[in-house]
Amino acid sequence: MLMDLGNIMLTRTRNGFQVRTFMHNSLKQRVTLVFDIDKHFINGNPILLGLPFATSMHRPFLSLFLYLFVIACSYGQTITISGFVQDSLSGEKLPGAAVQIDKVAVLTNNYGFFSLRISKIPSSKSIRVSYLGFRSQSGRLLVNGDTTLTIRLHKQANQLETVTIQGDFLNHRIEPGQYRIPLSVLKQAPALLGETDVLKFLQTLPGVQGGTEGTVGFHVRGGSPDQNLVLLDGMPVYNASHLFGFFSVFNPEAIASADFYKSAIPARFSGRLSSVLDLTMKEGDKQAHHGRFALSPVAGNFLLEGPILRNKLSYMVSGRRTWLDTFTNLMSLINRRSRVGYHFDDLNAKANLVLPHNSHLYASWYRSKDRFQNIFDDGRTKSNFGYNWGNSTLSLRYTRLFSDKLFGSLQAGLVNYQYALNTKSENQGDVVRFDTRSAIRDILIKSDFDFSPIQAMRVRFGGQLSLRRFSPETRAVSGNVAIDENPSSAPPPTASHEISVYMENAWELSEQVSLNLGLVGSINLVLDKTYANLQPRLSLQYALSDRMSIKAAYNTQAQYLHLLTNSSLGLPTDLWVPTNAAIRPQVGQQISLGVYRSGNRGLSGSIEAYYKTLDNVLDYREGTNLFREQATSWVDRVVVGSGRSYGLETYLKQTIDSWSGWVSYTLSWNQRVFSQINRGNWFPYTYDRRHVLNAVVTKTIRPRQQLTANFQVNTGAVATLPTSQFSLPLPDPGVIGLTQTDFQTYANRLDVLNDRNNFRLPSYHRLDVSYRLDKPKKRGVRTWLLSCYNIYNRKNPFIVYVQNGQLKQFTLFTIIPSATYSYAF
Repeated sequence: MLMDLGNIMLTRTRNGFQVRTFMHNSLKQRVTLVFDIDKHFINGNPILLGLPFATSMHRPFLSLFLYLFVIACSYGQTITISGFVQDSLSGEKLPGAAVQIDKVAVLTNNYGFFSLRISKIPSSKSIRVSYLGFRSQSGRLLVNGDTTLTIRLHKQANQLETVTIQGDFLNHRIEPGQYRIPLSVLKQAPALLGETDVLKFLQTLPGVQGGTEGTVGFHVRGGSPDQNLVLLDGMPVYNASHLFGFFSVFNPEAIASADFYKSAIPARFSGRLSSVLDLTMKEGDKQAHHGRFALSPVAGNFLLEGPILRNKLSYMVSGRRTWLDTFTNLMSLINRRSRVGYHFDDLNAKANLVLPHNSHLYASWYRSKDRFQNIFDDGRTKSNFGYNWGNSTLSLRYTRLFSDKLFGSLQAGLVNYQYALNTKSENQGDVVRFDTRSAIRDILIKSDFDFSPIQAMRVRFGGQLSLRRFSPETRAVSGNVAIDENPSSAPPPTASHEISVYMENAWELSEQVSLNLGLVGSINLVLDKTYANLQPRLSLQYALSDRMSIKAAYNTQAQYLHLLTNSSLGLPTDLWVPTNAAIRPQVGQQISLGVYRSGNRGLSGSIEAYYKTLDNVLDYREGTNLFREQATSWVDRVVVGSGRSYGLETYLKQTIDSWSGWVSYTLSWNQRVFSQINRGNWFPYTYDRRHVLNAVVTKTIRPRQQLTANFQVNTGAVATLPTSQFSLPLPDPGVIGLTQTDFQTYANRLDVLNDRNNFRLPSYHRLDVSYRLDKPKKRGVRTWLLSCYNIYNRKNPFIVYVQNGQLKQFTLFTIIPSATYSYAF
């Protein structure tokens, strides 16, 4: 007997619990409830099968009492095991680590926290914990009640990693289209001029395409660059490129984890249509001081981390700067008439303070800056041209473990992005000045909670307030009038406030079926207009076996800002603009269905089909761009249209002994339509590539030597080229202020442009290789990374143009060898 409540007794039988009452005096009848806990469990959580009541309708309260009583008794047969997974040496939390107890599995959140609710019986449990780049741990766990654990994993040197879906034993529980980027593979991959880059590494994944060759811009399933949400410690980054798009602003040495989502985007991420890249900076070693520096042909970087108060307060500082200006200054000594200067730098800093009551306080700061200048002076004409642009983020975040089932975080931050383009020309006393500026200031307050009431259910909820101020300004003044003397040409900043709340519920219906339901509600307040959107998210996963599963997902996204661009380079002159009364928010819907298979003898893969629609996307009108029609607002220079994208993606990865690698292939169609472009007909979007194939292979030659090859081939980009030419009739002399020769020069042959993106460039392909050698020294480890970009010297077209009736191309990158030296201590 477990409990006696008067005439009601709760006893345990061989098959479960039985609640019996023998002729209750008030009811004058028998009531029997049967609950089988041994046969009917979902991942250790009891399911109520039936309650055959035979009670009087005049006593409903007793029925409710018995129902709640049985639930309480059954709930008491489960326990909660929660805790944190961290690095055994540095004490840094490990986000996305896989924790499995018996048959119940879960991933740690961004702060390394996990919570599982499992059956109390038996008391001995099997446990397995794994994380990329660390040795997996497994064993037995003896528990009799709620338990809080701190699990420490040890780094595994030279582990063969590939882009993975968090661990094969969790494959059927991971959302479709979710990837964790292995940073150890990234750091040994071939790189342009020796600068490894997480954004370029993304371009090797299925469904992710690069823009112009060598640039960091990435485009996911037909989306534009502004439709990718890039987060650094929870703060958005509005321009992620250095050197006009050829390098990203993220120093790989400062990054602790990188998660990428493109299919089932969780409800906790909102504000963009196509994808999410969630980057987390290192927290800093709590045990000992460490450092690293690296030198490449274009830049140098460093990292320092360690404890300020051991096990209480740690720091991390990293920086990077190019020395291209050293070479440009030397060139200026040779050619004194023209001086060119350029440099970029970025800084990262983070502090982590351990507080009482399972709390942490994090402070993060990031800044990147680019500066380009060209000065020309031949004695008669003097010109000064300059570009300046940069990002900065500052955030403060508080986290707390309220109970073994509830984890929460509160974050406040400030984000700034701005650029300035300045031109000044002097000729015989006449001065012409041109100035254009653009800026975004974003103040954010956000909260997130992770709640595990029962093992079958994991609930996440929270909200965000974003106070944006847009300053898209384009101003031009000629003559001797200074730009500051014409303030009316600069429109006032526009405030755009966004409020969003979300809830997502991950629910395991059985060991085979899991469901993730999410809903985002958002409101955008801009000028005198208010927009509201409900964005449902749904993903369903069905495990066909322990190693194979079917996954389906549906997403609706809303985006309250747009990016106006004239180039695929991701130049700093691209304008971020808000929604308003005339320009509605972008809305996207996507559905996907795929089959995923996890490791069998090191082989895993997936195949997934998708269809996506985009509404209220922007483009410049025909014949206009950023620098024309300065007197008009940007709203008058754009058109609103729609987009669609559909295709098939495959991904295959293999690990055999000292070999590892993966192959990704994408077959896709990406199209746009605008009523005032291309006569209102659908046309291929700028980033349309019919076929894209990437293959990455790594061979560990010796324990500290790796050889990596990266091969890429894809259908050529699209371009708009004239299909024919025509000439205007010669005017009568004196009718216009042009001579006959001038007229023939400019109007004798005019291009006819029939269709937008009517020409496809030749196929693009190249092979990159790298060799990495690590050698332990007395006080650290020395590393050489030798890379060769485009090793067989393929002349891929960077720009195509028509000259004298012939189509010609310009190639920017041929074979480029490089060497990078680094030292860790």
